Amino acid sequence: MPDSIDKVLERGIRLIIEGKYEEAIQLIDNFKEKMNLTPTEELRLKIFKGGVKLNQGEFVKALSMGEQLYQESQKLGKPFLSIESLWIKFFALFALRRPQEFSKDLETCEILLQSAAQEPFSEFEVGEARVSFIKGLFYWWEQKYDLAIEHQKKSLLTFEKNLQFAAIVPLSLCIIGLSHQAKGELDEASKSLLRSLDLSKGQDLLSKVITVSNLNGIGLIYYQQGKFDLAIEYIEKSLPFLETKNIPLFLLEVGWRYDSLIKIALDKKSIEQAQKYLRRYREYLEKNKITEDYPGYLLSKARILRRSTRTRERAEAERFLIQEIERLDKIISRSTLGVLGASPNSPIVELCDYYLEELRSTNDLGILDDIIPLIDRLLKETKRTKSISLHSYTLLLQGQISLLQMNMGDARRYLTQAQDIAESHGLQLLARAISSEHDRLLEQLNKWETLKNTKAPISERMNLALLDDTVDRMQGRLAVSPPELSDESPLLLLIISEGGVLTFSYPFVNEWNRDNELFGSFISAFSSISDEYFSEGLDRVKFGQHIALLRSNKPFLICYLFKGQTYKAIQKIDKFIALIQDDASIQKTLDKYYQTGQILELKEFPFLESLIKGIFT
Repeated sequence: MPDSIDKVLERGIRLIIEGKYEEAIQLIDNFKEKMNLTPTEELRLKIFKGGVKLNQGEFVKALSMGEQLYQESQKLGKPFLSIESLWIKFFALFALRRPQEFSKDLETCEILLQSAAQEPFSEFEVGEARVSFIKGLFYWWEQKYDLAIEHQKKSLLTFEKNLQFAAIVPLSLCIIGLSHQAKGELDEASKSLLRSLDLSKGQDLLSKVITVSNLNGIGLIYYQQGKFDLAIEYIEKSLPFLETKNIPLFLLEVGWRYDSLIKIALDKKSIEQAQKYLRRYREYLEKNKITEDYPGYLLSKARILRRSTRTRERAEAERFLIQEIERLDKIISRSTLGVLGASPNSPIVELCDYYLEELRSTNDLGILDDIIPLIDRLLKETKRTKSISLHSYTLLLQGQISLLQMNMGDARRYLTQAQDIAESHGLQLLARAISSEHDRLLEQLNKWETLKNTKAPISERMNLALLDDTVDRMQGRLAVSPPELSDESPLLLLIISEGGVLTFSYPFVNEWNRDNELFGSFISAFSSISDEYFSEGLDRVKFGQHIALLRSNKPFLICYLFKGQTYKAIQKIDKFIALIQDDASIQKTLDKYYQTGQILELKEFPFLESLIKGIFT
């Protein structure tokens, strides 16, 4: 009795995992010749061949096949085969670094899934998992890491039960790991990447790509942890496979890995080892008939020259970095490889680091004239690459540069922006670190005033501003390491109407016996002045040992006075504002007292007290 199509496809999947692509195709062709297949069965075999093309690295061909197969599936009215056809198209576009072209197809997948709600659950479950996986990978590309993790975990619930997804399970785990790594959650990242590495044992192209991605990701984690030898070991292991495959995409990957190895070797104070990697990088380019002006090579060369004590070689490093930035601008303008500028291997960040080093050694403030345009350039990069972490770090660096210039208001405004961007995109560790930096600045205002009055050298200001740590994190050298969170000690909550009129006050401690109306007027005036002098107001101000957080909720200003760390306090005041915005009865009550200019007493609205206590205490 001949095998069923399901059995044949299962055997074909096993052959693909073993890297036996031609045998897999032959198996399908033989089966097709012997059997009288239905149109649906023929389509399933064609979709299988499309998957083989992906594994053979023929991404353009696979893309064309995916589009054609989708049209055929539509004619047959088979929604799950349509999703499977678009699955091939998505992987092809992703491999070609063009996933943004799939956005409309993703909407189509959602519609197809809805139309198939009455189909057998087992088929629906697989279709739903495919769509969830695609969305997760899409979100990862867009750097929406929380959503990427959520959708990958959802898809895993189905994938782990099906042989046909044997190679996709480690890929899903790899995406989860890389998402945690981007968020700075290194322990969670290591767990997922190591598990993915353990499961990715196939000989097919996808399994090999997953393996080298895991090795590189683990190596970079070790680098951030200061475990240089382990970092080198893992990144080295990721190179041989990439170097032996003649796939254009891998050229960039190889370059990035050599650049990382050179950085690590230099941090180990081993110029010789760094030079060895540069020679290997050059030999690889020569083997592939690529000149030394290939993106990334001059950056790697400049890194080594920067470490020289000779003025001529350091000047050459600067020239190479400027040349590399200009070359990348030209390449990016005519390509889709947008991630070039967003990676830790950025020549802009390296040149910025070069100038900061020169600034520290010379105390020449004129060097800031070279640094500031680079920061502006990085901000433009963040808009093009949509790199949230780079955007936050660049604003943090911009704030620290403002400190060097003794522009405290600008510095605090940039820190506020940096934290808001990180927080709103799920980079909680980075947001916490920036919030801690802002708190530290408030505590050190007297020190900064002393440095300004004594005209202290720029190197002293740089030490206080922690510029080096920020640049190291931008280059992937350091992990985000915010202090442990602790609860703040609440003192007072105020709701102030426009014009400084007090609408509501809630003291958290009995000892508070100040004039709340006078304090509210002062806070309102401070906020107005802040908005007038800065395009975006300052979100906090320090009074002795206490900090006041300020939030606008038109027509009110909310002020929360407390002692301690700011980060959790921000979470609470934002939650409070969200709750009162969503509660119609609270809004109506506040509007009433706003119109009359009266002060709202708790006895008139006792529900408000339970709400406040539930959030703040």
